[in-house]
Amino acid sequence: MLPSQIVDQHPCETEPSSRALITGAGSGIGRAFAEAMAQRHDSLVLLDRDAEAVESLATHFSATCGIVADCIVADLSDRHAVASIRNNATRSTFGFPR
Repeated sequence: MLPSQIVDQHPCETEPSSRALITGAGSGIGRAFAEAMAQRHDSLVLLDRDAEAVESLATHFSATCGIVADCIVADLSDRHAVASIRNNATRSTFGFPR
């Protein structure tokens, strides 16, 4: 489902249906996509290099949608950061198979 298809739904009215890892969640398209997924009550992992932005967004989602979003602060242009995320990711952290 595209974010534009979700906009017509009332915020937070649907049941949780998936877990999403959203890169660039602190602003722009990443943030818009995170907001659309939160409206669906999906479980989220928010990744951005701006800690304040993703933590604020996670707090907002908790207050408005009742979901707990996990935050990862990393710069994906740094290959060492990407390797660290991959190596430290567990099924329980992301809900994805390794």
